Amino acid sequence: MSILVLEDLKKAFGDDLDNDQITEISVNKPLEYFIAMKGTRDMIKKENPNLTYALLKRLAEGIATETNQTISEAQPLLSAQIASPQHEGLFFRIQFVRDPAVTGGSIGLSIRKPSILSLPFSAYEEVLNSVEPFAKITAKDQELFDLYEARNFHEFIRKAVGYEKNIIISAGTGSGKTTFFNSIIHDCIPLGERLITIEDAKELRPPHENTLQLYYSRGGQGKAKVDAQSLMEACLRLYPKRILLGEIRGAEAFTYLNLISSGHGGSIATLHANDPLNAIERLTLMVLMAGTTLTSDQVKSFVKQSVDIIVQLGRTETGGYGCSAIYFKAYEDFKNEKTHFSSVA
Repeated sequence: MSILVLEDLKKAFGDDLDNDQITEISVNKPLEYFIAMKGTRDMIKKENPNLTYALLKRLAEGIATETNQTISEAQPLLSAQIASPQHEGLFFRIQFVRDPAVTGGSIGLSIRKPSILSLPFSAYEEVLNSVEPFAKITAKDQELFDLYEARNFHEFIRKAVGYEKNIIISAGTGSGKTTFFNSIIHDCIPLGERLITIEDAKELRPPHENTLQLYYSRGGQGKAKVDAQSLMEACLRLYPKRILLGEIRGAEAFTYLNLISSGHGGSIATLHANDPLNAIERLTLMVLMAGTTLTSDQVKSFVKQSVDIIVQLGRTETGGYGCSAIYFKAYEDFKNEKTHFSSVA
C-alpha cells in the first residue's frame, strides 16, 4: 500500500483502521461512517469532519491507480484488495461506488478487514455440542404457519420480515407495490440494520441511517456502464444486512436468486405478475432468457427454493389497493408432504 493511500485511510478512519475488533467499515456519504465490531449485531455510527467527498474521491482514485483499475462516471464501481498495514500477508477487501450509481456528492465505500483469529478445533466443542438436530420445520416457521392458517396476514408479514424471509411483492402497474414496499421498510425492518437499495429511480425511502442507495439507468441510457446485475454483484462486497431491489426485470433475476439463497436472507423485491404462480413462471423465464445450462424445471425448482413469500397486490372493485393472495413456500411444502405421506399410507 502506498504511503499516500495509507495516509488518506488514516485521515478517514483514524485508529479504527488498526483496531482488530473491527471487522468492517462502511461509508454511505461524507462525514460519517459505520463500523462492525466482533460480537455485535448492528453497526455503530461514527462521525469525522475529515471524511469529505474530496478525501473519498482521492482515496478511490488512489486505490484504482494502485490496483491498475479505473473509477469514473462511466465506470462507477471499483473492487480491490490492498495490503493490510498491520498484518503482513493479509489484505483489506474494498468496494467503492461513486456517482451516478449513488446520489451526486456521495461515495459509497466498504472495507472488509482480514480476520487474524486462529482457533483450535477443540474450541468449537461447546458450540457444536449445543446444536439442535436439524428440523425442516423450525419454531419460527411454525409461528408463521399458525398466523397463515389463522389468516392474520398483517402480523404474518411483520413476523416474516423480522425473521428475514425473502419476499417478492407482485402486482400489475399502479397497484401500490412501492407504497406497500415503503410501509414494510418503515414499520417492519429494525432501524439498526444496514440496508442497500437498488433502483432505476428513487422510490424507496428507508429511514434507516445505515443505508446505501444504488441506482442504474434502465436500458443502459445513462453515463454509467452499470445495470441492476452489476450493482447486485457489488452488493456482495458492500456487506448489507438486507438487499432491497426496486424491481426484477430481466437478467438480474438469476443473480438476485443466487444472492438470496446464499446467506442474504430478508431481501425484498417487486415484480410485475398477475398472481404468485405467474410470478414464479416469470422469474423462471427471466433466468432462462438470460442464458443458463439449467432446464426449465431446474430453474423453477431453484426459484421456489429461494423465494419464501410472494405477496400479490391488486386493485379492488372500488379502485383502492388490495391484496389478492399470499404464497408461503414452507406452508405449501408442508401441505405437499402431508399429501404425499397420506397417499403412500
